[in-house]
Amino acid sequence: MNKVVLLVVLLFIVVELRAQSSFQQLTFGSGGGAATTYAGTQLQKTTFAWFADAGYCPFSFLNIDFEMQTGSLAGASLNTGNPKSFNSRYRAVILNLELHAGAFLEDEQSGFLNAARHVYIGTGFGLLNNNITNVNIATLQAAGPIKNTLHVIPFKLGYELNLINNDDGPLLKADLTYTLNYTRGRGLDGYYDNNSSAFYFYNYYALGLKYAITLRDHSGRRHYKLD
Repeated sequence: MNKVVLLVVLLFIVVELRAQSSFQQLTFGSGGGAATTYAGTQLQKTTFAWFADAGYCPFSFLNIDFEMQTGSLAGASLNTGNPKSFNSRYRAVILNLELHAGAFLEDEQSGFLNAARHVYIGTGFGLLNNNITNVNIATLQAAGPIKNTLHVIPFKLGYELNLINNDDGPLLKADLTYTLNYTRGRGLDGYYDNNSSAFYFYNYYALGLKYAITLRDHSGRRHYKLD
């Protein structure tokens, strides 16, 4: 419930700030990066994950983004005091709402402030499907493959850089992001014992490219009709 309230309040604020903006855009992107899992193991391993996303920008400073991730997560034990270890293949689908600093910063002569307009924050909600292997339970007996589905709440910080522009607006963008993906409940590492951590998450550092299609430019001129 708190997530929904936060998103509604955030959307209301930005609409009030720039309701006069008529800029609209579709984006399609993909990329990859490093994922580090913080769960019940002592050693946090860094693994690789890919992503693909599609976004709709109803305003130049606001993006509604649908993201799909696929990759691996892992953790290991340092000593016999905590024998937990795991490897997993995961897939996640996440819906994000992203707010750019351009909602609050006007075009300026200052190069720093103009660059800062491309910083954005975001949050949302998603589902993560986990296929976990080589789980070692506390008795050191091997457990079979474990599959589960977890709720994901992302907290994203990103920077979007326009690489190629045309007369209508941005055409190709580079997107650098850091996301803390909090997973609700236990099970990210495949363990459901009493010693499981209460706060499970994985960090995701990613770099991607986005292709942009401008529907309306800042003057309000329509380039594509979707209805």
